[in-house]
Amino acid sequence: MADSPNPLNVLLVAGIDFGTTFSGYGFSFCDGRSNENGDAPIFLNKNWGQNLGCQSYKAPTSVLLSPNREFIAFGFKAVEKYAALTENGGDKSHYFFEHFKMKLHSDHADISRDIHLTAANGRTLPALDVFSHALNFLSDHLRNAVKVSTDVVIEAHDIRWVITVPAIWNDAAKQFMREAAYKAGIASRNHRHRLLIALEPEAASLFCRQLPVSRFRRDTGNTALLQMEPQERYMVVDCGGGTVDVTVHEVRDDGSVRELHRPTGGPWGGTNVDSNFSNLLDQIFGQKFMNVYKHRFPQENVQLMADFEMKKRSGTDASVHLYYSFVTFLKETLAINIADKVSNSSVEGVRFSNGLLRMSREAMHSLFEPVLDQITAHIRSLLASPKVTNIKTIFLVGGFADSPLLWEAVAGAVSDIEVRVLVPEEASLAVIKGAVLFGRNPDAIQERVSARTYGARSMTEFKEWVHPPEKKVVAHGLALATDIFNRFVGVDEVVGLHYSRSINFRAVRDNQRSATVYLFSTSDRNPKFTTDHGMSLCGRVHVDMPDTRGGRERIIEVKFTFGGTEIDVQAEDITSHTRAFTTIDFLTS
Repeated sequence: MADSPNPLNVLLVAGIDFGTTFSGYGFSFCDGRSNENGDAPIFLNKNWGQNLGCQSYKAPTSVLLSPNREFIAFGFKAVEKYAALTENGGDKSHYFFEHFKMKLHSDHADISRDIHLTAANGRTLPALDVFSHALNFLSDHLRNAVKVSTDVVIEAHDIRWVITVPAIWNDAAKQFMREAAYKAGIASRNHRHRLLIALEPEAASLFCRQLPVSRFRRDTGNTALLQMEPQERYMVVDCGGGTVDVTVHEVRDDGSVRELHRPTGGPWGGTNVDSNFSNLLDQIFGQKFMNVYKHRFPQENVQLMADFEMKKRSGTDASVHLYYSFVTFLKETLAINIADKVSNSSVEGVRFSNGLLRMSREAMHSLFEPVLDQITAHIRSLLASPKVTNIKTIFLVGGFADSPLLWEAVAGAVSDIEVRVLVPEEASLAVIKGAVLFGRNPDAIQERVSARTYGARSMTEFKEWVHPPEKKVVAHGLALATDIFNRFVGVDEVVGLHYSRSINFRAVRDNQRSATVYLFSTSDRNPKFTTDHGMSLCGRVHVDMPDTRGGRERIIEVKFTFGGTEIDVQAEDITSHTRAFTTIDFLTS
């Protein structure tokens, strides 16, 4: 068991919920101040949309850069400025990015530092630059908000940062976010423990568990806290814009939590409903017309989609405003009245009246149904797993959870078992607030389930009855077997917080000053060689060995620590008793 990272003596915990569609932040002071419930208050910014005449706790995850790749705007301002720039087919030299977080959603595929994002103008820029611009804006905005909230001077070393990521992301994606944060001035490689990576559904669960029952929209009247007894089990379904993340927890005797099943999920977020609405417009008005309209009137199209974004949360019939330009441009282009165009289409449950595209509840449900089917099928599949039994509560969180249709679908899918489905009043803020709670207590999740089998490549004595002949190498007169998989943690294995495994190796040359340890992973439970099918090289650990006095007798111990949201590593020269500088690199070159 490794020692936990030394707790930071900080004045502030700052959490950033970096979402596919919307992002926001929250912060909490560590000076003992408390609210009426005795809890440390969490401060949010609710004025993201004030330039548009509305209040919002989140801003669109949209970035606008100049033709020279310099930062111009983030959020609502980025959307508004880009729409103005491109009105009537205008400027195309600026870089506008949205929904780019999904670039890191990968089923253990390679993610490199030099992956690029395609902007709205078709040109590409390094993803690391775009992510860091967004994080830099959010962190600067947060720091300025803190200055307004206190007279205390908050320095960089006084802040513990927390950035949330989907639980189903792989190690490379988590590292990419960390490096983007470093580039944005959030913590640094030399002070990496000032930044924590939190898993979105885990953060949300911390928020939900400390709420009174009355703060859930799908439960009644009880104002008591949502007390969960030891051994009680619950599921968290985090439904964001891009992905749906599912985790399953059990409360331990000390009130902390253990994970029962590795995180699962898929790309079934709310943006899929937006895409289905866009497809519906194509079906009614024609894809060619819609493409031209979006090109001619980009600002109105943004407002159209924003209107749908709000209306889709109702769960009933919805009316979306079609602007005068849409109506007149349709008549000029297709020589048909818009009401006739809608009524003549093959789409049922949709009509046009008084400037509004009116969709029946059935029509709205048809936009949700393909996504809801995937989510509910996944939940049912998990509940059928032997490891996921006796679930008493399902928490639905995330922006997509604001839709009553989602609650109805999930509640219907589990109606044959005794489980309550709860949606907090602030479902879209559960991850932000939970991130701050996680920063205040990062040891709240004491056990996690490994999503992969991890191990290092090593060598051992060659045995003819064990090892295939192609694995035989001779070094310094010894017959060795190479490509041996030295297993650290198995897939689906329960791993305690700060659980560690070590590997020792000797220097192979008298003057050797560095070495590299290769970390592999696979979905197989008991692999033998790092060349087995399905095995992937997922990380590299570079170890400095500056003290050469021990020659080839020098021993380096590399210790991998699991059980947290990231895999950590440290190395020590056992011979000289000096700590060797080392990092783990999950990103491909």
